[in-house]
Amino acid sequence: MSFAAKKGMSDDASLSAVPREFPEDESFDNFVQSLRGDIEVARSDHRNRVDKELKLLFKLPTPILGLGVCLIDALNRYSLAPKALILLDEKGMNTF
Repeated sequence: MSFAAKKGMSDDASLSAVPREFPEDESFDNFVQSLRGDIEVARSDHRNRVDKELKLLFKLPTPILGLGVCLIDALNRYSLAPKALILLDEKGMNTF
């Protein structure tokens, strides 16, 4: 699952996507420590794969981005989406 973390404690601070896996056998203490680490990395200047992809996508004009989203959605509806997209986000879960 992915969620968004603000890079700062202000209203205009940018968001960073934080991808996170939730292993079944992970203890709550380890989960909390790992989550804090993930958030610290997200608030740093380090850019993860999702941040890089979003930066690139948001450079596109809105109509073209909208058409691309509609195309991928239509392909996915009929199980025709490229395998590379599925492998990048196997569970297809994002929470923002």
